[in-house]
Amino acid sequence: MIKALHRVLVLTLALAAPATIADVVYLDDESVIKGEIVSLDGESLEVETDFAGTLTIERDAIEGLATDEPVVITTEDGDEVEARLAYVPGEGQRIADSAFGTTTFELSRLSAVRGVGEPSPAEIRLAELREKRANLWSGQLLVGLGGTSGNSESRSLNFGARARREAEDDRLYLSLLVNKAQQDGVESADEKLGTVRLERDFSRSFFLFAQTEAERDDFENIDFRSTTTLGPGYYFLQRPGHELKGRMGLGYEYISRIVGQDESEAVVTLGYDYLLDVSDWFQFTHNLTVIPQISDSPSDNFRVDSTLAVEAPLGGSPAWSLAAQYRHQYNNNPEPGVEDLDTSYLLNLARSFE
Repeated sequence: MIKALHRVLVLTLALAAPATIADVVYLDDESVIKGEIVSLDGESLEVETDFAGTLTIERDAIEGLATDEPVVITTEDGDEVEARLAYVPGEGQRIADSAFGTTTFELSRLSAVRGVGEPSPAEIRLAELREKRANLWSGQLLVGLGGTSGNSESRSLNFGARARREAEDDRLYLSLLVNKAQQDGVESADEKLGTVRLERDFSRSFFLFAQTEAERDDFENIDFRSTTTLGPGYYFLQRPGHELKGRMGLGYEYISRIVGQDESEAVVTLGYDYLLDVSDWFQFTHNLTVIPQISDSPSDNFRVDSTLAVEAPLGGSPAWSLAAQYRHQYNNNPEPGVEDLDTSYLLNLARSFE
């Protein structure tokens, strides 16, 4: 009887603990640690103590938790409740001062704890993204020169410019590429390509994009080609330095030939954009777009554009880098005398601007 009354008294004191009492961690070896709970995840708990600084405790070693103030409790299902954690040895874990009063609570369901008024992990990620976008404009200038001499002579010039503007809910991409080359005094490449794309977010993962691409390529018998598309996109992966997004657009393509009749077709674009930053010294990107003509036998009239690029800082400076690009342009129904696959290799010196 006395033992039962003792448990009731301890439980009452735990549920009505004054604000001066610190957070308490009860361990499976019956020891107790008092301090301030700093963080908690699926693996461990960090608690700040006066006697030993910050301690990291394995989750498996914790029997119960008690807080002297209400906290925001996140469950394994993602639900959140504002309450005070309370624990009495032999009585089990509870939550008190919640909208539901005092109830039992399984400690294994506890996913995270944070102070009332502190930002959630999702809010922290959003703030980091907004901070990243605070400087709206960034860009690059790229130039590459190449050549050989001896049995044959070749000269090449690559020039490119890229700009990106990021606001809170939208992104604007601008790019320009000029690729010219000569082989033994005869022009072997002359391509100019410009792209404008605007993306507007509607949720954390979904966005809408509009894109216009203009191109001239003398060796593909293209005096001018414009492709304009509009459609939805989705982020399959969105982390700092690691992104994968897919897109699907419907639009219109117009081609003016150097020799031959002009063309105009309704088209679909299907593609993805992948980016991976490896620490601060290497960036890998891959962009793939498939463009079938939906108004004229899509299985017989389509193009595929694939661009793989790597970039690494030069001389330890983040402003200067070496950028290599490997691009495939495939047309399954090219003009007479034009190859169906056009492959280009570009190596450029890049200067970044923030």
